[in-house]
Amino acid sequence: ELKTLYYASALHEQVYVLMQQALTKAGVPCPFDIPVLCFAAAGVAISVQHGTKDGVWILERNIPGQFHKYINNNSLEPNRKLKAAYYRVAVFLCFCQHMQFIFTERRCIIADYQGTSSDLTILTDAQISTREEDSEHFGRGNITSLLDDFMNVHICNEWCAFFGI
Repeated sequence: ELKTLYYASALHEQVYVLMQQALTKAGVPCPFDIPVLCFAAAGVAISVQHGTKDGVWILERNIPGQFHKYINNNSLEPNRKLKAAYYRVAVFLCFCQHMQFIFTERRCIIADYQGTSSDLTILTDAQISTREEDSEHFGRGNITSLLDDFMNVHICNEWCAFFGI
């Protein structure tokens, strides 16, 4: 779980790096408001008390509010049930998946993007959709057909068009 969060954070941050490089190279501003999102901070707590059963817990920042799935685990489409502000974020996250698909050379994307209504900047509980040959890095539970179907199922949006992908 923690390894997935680490990779998801890195994949997501890389999208922003590549966007900034493209904007700088083109010398033009982005015509859209760029949602600034990151994954919630997390850590590990390990019980070391003697005479008790040891435990290991993953701790994540408390994120109050109602949870929203922007993009479901096995989908490449924004959740159409979202209200307008959340839907705009979901469309941006679909673009992020497209960027990840390209810069990982079709190896992985973040799936199951979700966050809360109280803070549109924090994401949580990501999954990494990957291929069988890369399952040792992310876990077998994250292998789906999303990558095989990506080019046929992903619908490019205004973000994809602006960044030329």
